[in-house]
Amino acid sequence: MDVILINPIPWNFSTYNRIHHFAELLSNDGNRVLFVNFPNVHFDKEKEKGRTIPNLEIWHNPYEFDLNLFNRLKKGTRLESKID
Repeated sequence: MDVILINPIPWNFSTYNRIHHFAELLSNDGNRVLFVNFPNVHFDKEKEKGRTIPNLEIWHNPYEFDLNLFNRLKKGTRLESKID
């Protein structure tokens, strides 16, 4: 299964750690996980270097994210895989 996680706003490290723990659990079960991190929030890249989560892709730029996919996600529409 492909899973898309979008960071919550307001952003904080407690939430960041919970999301990454959730991503790690999903990934360890063989799922591919896409984590979308918008650049208007603080993101500690040095801290991220120490994390190794298989099958995890992180996008730091909202323009990399398919806006049609995002709009369908907001509406609760079933999503097809966008992670290749």
